Amino acid sequence: MRLRRHRAPKNAMGTPRRGVLGRLVPVLMGSAVAAAGLLPLPVLSATPASASSAAAAFPTDTFTIAFQANTTALWESGGTGPGSLNTGLGMMRGTSPSTALGGCNGSGGQTAFQANTTDLWMITGNGHTTNTGLGMMPGTSPSVIAHYDSAGHIEYDVAFQANTGDLWRYNSETGRGTDLHLGMMRGTSPSIASTGGPDVEIAFQANTGDLWVTPGTTAGTDLHLGMMRGTSPSITRNYNNKSHFGIAFQANTGSLWVTPGTTAGTDLHLGMMRGTSPSYTVSGSGVPGIAFQANTGALWVTQDKPAGGVSTGLGMAPGTSPSIMAQTFTPSDGGTTRTVSGEPTVGKLYYHLGPKHWNCTGTVIGPDIVATAGHCIYNSTNHAFGGPPGIWLNAPTPDKFVPNDNSSGNHAAWSVQSIGYVTKHWHDGHAPDADFGVYVIKPRSDGAHIGNVVGIHKWKTSQGVNVASTPTYTIGYPQDYKDPRACNAPATRFNGDNSQLELNCTFADGGSGGPLSDSTGTAYASIGGFQQGGVNPFPSYGVVWNSAFAGLVAYAEGGGTTVAGASSAAPVPVTAAAH
Repeated sequence: MRLRRHRAPKNAMGTPRRGVLGRLVPVLMGSAVAAAGLLPLPVLSATPASASSAAAAFPTDTFTIAFQANTTALWESGGTGPGSLNTGLGMMRGTSPSTALGGCNGSGGQTAFQANTTDLWMITGNGHTTNTGLGMMPGTSPSVIAHYDSAGHIEYDVAFQANTGDLWRYNSETGRGTDLHLGMMRGTSPSIASTGGPDVEIAFQANTGDLWVTPGTTAGTDLHLGMMRGTSPSITRNYNNKSHFGIAFQANTGSLWVTPGTTAGTDLHLGMMRGTSPSYTVSGSGVPGIAFQANTGALWVTQDKPAGGVSTGLGMAPGTSPSIMAQTFTPSDGGTTRTVSGEPTVGKLYYHLGPKHWNCTGTVIGPDIVATAGHCIYNSTNHAFGGPPGIWLNAPTPDKFVPNDNSSGNHAAWSVQSIGYVTKHWHDGHAPDADFGVYVIKPRSDGAHIGNVVGIHKWKTSQGVNVASTPTYTIGYPQDYKDPRACNAPATRFNGDNSQLELNCTFADGGSGGPLSDSTGTAYASIGGFQQGGVNPFPSYGVVWNSAFAGLVAYAEGGGTTVAGASSAAPVPVTAAAH
């Protein structure tokens, strides 16, 4: 059956009313059965109903979809019928789950759902369940997102409509909920996305019928796009859009629409089952995916452009909605970051402190000098280890520096002196535009110097980026990879600061200190600076090597014996912490 096409949505305007204030209303059934677990499921056939298919062009093994099957149980699917999983957990009839970072199909991450007790429940990738004790508005569904907190650790935030009618947030790390005092359309559900680091963005249907967004606070913005009454939007972090967001929703025409988080929208001309809602995500390679219940009753998938969709052949419970997620957590950089064999002058700095092991990236820029990020030498315990804020410590001496380290075989390791060097501007002021430093590498046992063995990477200093963008090649050692990763992308000025750069490249922890080289192969900056290179793998940030960096190199080459001075550019020797 072909999907029906619909007209453009009608705009609905107004200010959302606040819901009933105060504490959550106790949920009698949820409280009564909390100790015993979920209500028992009826014994029904778990085979989803069949549905017709229109085409077969949607990528499989890229997404995980959680949905309420027509048995009312929580199921997961990879986009096809074979291999789907029944968790055996009962859901409130007519509600929908939300999954993040792998869901519950034997992987990492968590799935949030309204149990058949009306409480908000969570299930982890290893099957551990949690009843949050927070009552939800019956018939509504939560939205969960995995993101980094201020210490760089993964946590989960859940947005949901409480049984007061207000929009609420729940945080897995604190185990507490927060009332945002924004009234929602009764029976609808919000959608949450990460904006990078601890910040979130939430889309919801206000009690005016309009699509609204909020950064997770009591402030909100009306997008003046009318939604189908009783339905809910889906928001995702989408780097294919300039706004870095995408929202999918059922318009008040019954058609599937998308918007980049602005008042502009696009009709995909795909008819949806009345009263249901889509789910929207973008894979790590930049592939968008939207899952929805078509007006045939089948689970359909499509991308975010008017190019048609495809049926999975799985029948959905009437009035329910699916949840789709990418099977990788790293946001998309358009596929520009890739695995490479390495470079002879760029290598990995290995560290350990007690049982904790980590690494940074270093570049040979002199006979005995390796450049890296300042925070690899001197850093806050909060950023490095999730410890108390405001405490900064010297890093331990790197165990070794291995140039051109990769998985092809053993590579020569070099010893590092126990003193690293940063500027006063970084050591005392923690200034992002001074997040660079250098180590001195010890000569080999035969007296050979590293620069004479592996070569010296061309480098230069400048007063900053004085053009809109600079074609840049970046290489580094994210600790999740055995081989180095490289990226070609224009480096643009960040926040109008000529000394800091932003790149559409994906570099997780370990890439810090990696060189940024221009079209001639000359390094002029390194990964670091803003958020110490970025609290999320994407995008990445860099700091320009200026005259203070050149002074740092000269000071280290002289053995740290010259007068350092008292200016912000003055070198500061950092004696390594004990292992």
